[in-house]
Amino acid sequence: MKYLKMMSLLLLSVVLVNCKEDPAPAPIADFTFDVDAGTVTFNGLADNATSYAWEFGDGETSMEEDPIHIYAAPGTYDVIFTATGEGGTDSETKKVEAFASVEFLLSGGAGNTTGKSWILDRKFNDGNDGNDGSGGVTNNLTIDIPITDDNVLDEFLLSNGYNDVLTFHADGKYVVDNSADLGGAIMSALYAEKHYTMIPFPDGDLLQLSNDLSLMPLADIVYTPKTDASWSINRKDFAIDAVDPAAGTLYRETFSGHTQLVVDEYFGIKDAAATVIIKSITETKMNVAIVFYGSLDPVLGSHMFHLTFVAK
Repeated sequence: MKYLKMMSLLLLSVVLVNCKEDPAPAPIADFTFDVDAGTVTFNGLADNATSYAWEFGDGETSMEEDPIHIYAAPGTYDVIFTATGEGGTDSETKKVEAFASVEFLLSGGAGNTTGKSWILDRKFNDGNDGNDGSGGVTNNLTIDIPITDDNVLDEFLLSNGYNDVLTFHADGKYVVDNSADLGGAIMSALYAEKHYTMIPFPDGDLLQLSNDLSLMPLADIVYTPKTDASWSINRKDFAIDAVDPAAGTLYRETFSGHTQLVVDEYFGIKDAAATVIIKSITETKMNVAIVFYGSLDPVLGSHMFHLTFVAK
């Protein structure tokens, strides 16, 4: 009996071992990536995984499977992708070269403790390249009236108001210094008439007024900028309520595929709102499109001014 009992226990143990499930397969981690300046889109390729972890090489991490990461400074980074599942973990490391992002080019990066300053290109263009002028409020940013003259501001008696220095800090601080030329700011003439005294300084706020308001509806007004202004970059779609000046029809224009500079202080032109699109930017030059609001009740965009700024 004792012998039979021992044999039964042995057979039972064999059966139990054979009935155990096969071990879970080990994860296999790999990834691809697409670089657009400082923005890198990662695509995790992992088998047998239930969770993911990324180390981007700049101290930042993510738990998403397919994250999008913006590098604050250009450089080559060792990126580690780790996949975890029931069968354990697996990691893949690749070198990713990120180029200068819009944020870096605009502010000079975190290492630039004094920020990076920009001023309007007084010539407006470089070799009549057609980047500056005005056009409608349209997603394609068409320039209908190009500026081909170097000193067009002098021609319209507005040159003094464009000496503003615009400084961007990597931490999101934005500083407008308009202390030159009696502290004036270029404004929409409609906005200026509604909010300021259009009597020549020093009795009023008016410093200069365009000599042709039909072509350049702007005024130079004494103005004190905010001391706590900020900036950020928006790469998502956004919409502007607008009016066609010729037909008087209202419409809503959606802007897609653009880089929007979001500021809570004026940039270039003080108006009912600050809507700026960065069309192109390098270390030394930035071309932008600024929405001009030709109707204040209701607030509607009517034109876009296309201007060039240079690093100071």
